[in-house]
Amino acid sequence: MTSEAFEMKQENKLGSQSTQIAQQNNYYGMDYQNTKSLCQDLIRNELKKYKADAEQLAKERDEKFLSTLFEKLRRENIDDNSMCKEFRNPDMQYTFVVV
Repeated sequence: MTSEAFEMKQENKLGSQSTQIAQQNNYYGMDYQNTKSLCQDLIRNELKKYKADAEQLAKERDEKFLSTLFEKLRRENIDDNSMCKEFRNPDMQYTFVVV
């Protein structure tokens, strides 16, 4: 805001309409880029708080999955050679990594 004084003079005649605006400030909020940047910063800050917990949980899940997988392979009497042969299959690799 400025502290400048506005001097306006307006004359009206009978039956006419007029509008007088000395100063108009329109604020429509942040633009898209600033809003996006703010949201990304907030999300990054929140994710940093939980990074260690998420890593620990991921390690626990990985260990549980691997131990379950190897236990199942042992129960089905699958030896190392047949297991390696099975893991050469692209579908098995895709299922193991993605799912």
